[in-house]
Amino acid sequence: RLGGGDGVGWPALQALTARYTSADLLSEALRLGHPPKDEDIQNMPPGKGKGKGPVGFGQWPYKWWFDQVLIELAMLCGTDATTPFISKHKLYTQLGLHIAGVDPVDAISRWMRNQLYSNKLRWRDVTLEALSPIIADLAEKDAEFALALKCSRAVYVQRPGELRAAH
Repeated sequence: RLGGGDGVGWPALQALTARYTSADLLSEALRLGHPPKDEDIQNMPPGKGKGKGPVGFGQWPYKWWFDQVLIELAMLCGTDATTPFISKHKLYTQLGLHIAGVDPVDAISRWMRNQLYSNKLRWRDVTLEALSPIIADLAEKDAEFALALKCSRAVYVQRPGELRAAH
C-alpha cells in the first residue's frame, strides 16, 4: 500500500506503475530548466559520435537540466527520509502548497519554479533551503531534518563518503 494515512495528503494507492525515463525527459516534462530551442539545435554543427540533438539525445554542447533539481523535488515530494518530517512539521501547509485534488508532483514542481524565479536563483543553485526560508529555518532548528536532507542528497548522488560523514 502506497501513500494515504501518513498525514502528507497523498492519495492512497494500491500499486504504482513506472517505466524507465531519463533526467532530461523528467526535467522537460516538469519544466525544471531551460531546454534548447529547436532552432538552436538545427543551427548546431554536427557533433562527434553517433548522437543527434541535445545532450541526453546526443550532442548538444551542454546539459541544460540539473540533476540536483530532481533530487530536491524528490525530497520535497517525500522520500523515506523526508516524509516523516514533512508530516511532523506540516510542511506543505506552511509553504502554502495545496495538493489535494491536483497532481502533487505538478503542484510541487510549480511551487519550486515560482520560488526559484521569485528568489532570483539559478537552476544550478536549487536546494530546498535556498527555495524557502521556512525550510531553511526548520533545517536549522531540527537537526534530524537537516540530517535527513543531507543523507538523502548523499544517497541520490551516490557518494558513500558523504553518507558516512553525515552519519
